[in-house]
Amino acid sequence: MSDSGFLSEDTDFESIEKIASQGATSEAFIVKKNGKTFFMKRLRAEFAGNPKYVTLFEKEYEVGKSMNTPYIPQYLSINRENGNLYIMVEYILGENIEEKLQSDPLWFHSEKNIQ
Repeated sequence: MSDSGFLSEDTDFESIEKIASQGATSEAFIVKKNGKTFFMKRLRAEFAGNPKYVTLFEKEYEVGKSMNTPYIPQYLSINRENGNLYIMVEYILGENIEEKLQSDPLWFHSEKNIQ
């Protein structure tokens, strides 16, 4: 398991907010650390002891970390603490795709918005 060193062994967050949208195998949070806001994805406790789910979670991090484009958030680190496995990701404030489609359904059909 790679670790970018983004977080030290001390994982005290200034704030942790669980977000409404949750996955089947992971929980999602907005966290603050050292005055900065990040997205944190944590493998659910019921899957943390299953090597297959752990491997898939680690693979997600590896694939996410390898993608270097300004169009998606950067994967920063993968960490384990007290049996919890979590991924830290760059947080980008703004609309998600579902919200964008509701507010401007034709946005994705306009050639000026395609790069």
